[in-house]
Amino acid sequence: MALVACLFDIDGTLADTGAAIREAVTQVLQEEGITPTWEEIRSGWTLPAADRMAMWVHDRQRAEALAERYVVRYLALQKHLVRPYAGMAETLGSLKARGVILGVVTSKRRVAALSTLRTLGLEQHFRVVVCEEDAHAPKPDPAPLLLAAERLEVPPALTLMVGDGEVDVAAGKAAGMRTAGALWGTVAPEALRAAGADWLLQTPDELLSLFPG
Repeated sequence: MALVACLFDIDGTLADTGAAIREAVTQVLQEEGITPTWEEIRSGWTLPAADRMAMWVHDRQRAEALAERYVVRYLALQKHLVRPYAGMAETLGSLKARGVILGVVTSKRRVAALSTLRTLGLEQHFRVVVCEEDAHAPKPDPAPLLLAAERLEVPPALTLMVGDGEVDVAAGKAAGMRTAGALWGTVAPEALRAAGADWLLQTPDELLSLFPG
């Protein structure tokens, strides 16, 4: 059966947020006397903010406080450091014109997710945005994807999950969805290739071949 809906991750999929995330994490941790390496930051790429901070700070309450500071810092940096991927806006417009139902599933907090989408002029394309606060567990748990499908009123089997991380692929598979790996934005291409996505895409416009209209 033909796919009717498409869900997107944000970081590394809809938006090139890497520089803003790296700088925000680094600034907040350096204020605590911690200097994170790029490899450490990259290893926590798909984690919610507090879980990411807990990689360095093992007191949960302190990690939550640092996560709040991280989000504030990210929001301040995104105007200058966050960029759309080439062809993404056009691809979303074409998918929407073909009647594809679009949504977002991200581990970002809602304030950061919506701000990023608005900053890049992408928010209007999506019927639903599922964020960290909405589901009981983040990806790779299928819960946020299933919640998005429920809110969109589409069967998971007719839905495609697009993401740059292995957690996106794992969550999609667990939810009974088809999956596509976004090679254009991943920070871990080998892990993404090994995750077993149904499709591996080099550029956003390759999505159009999966929704011929």
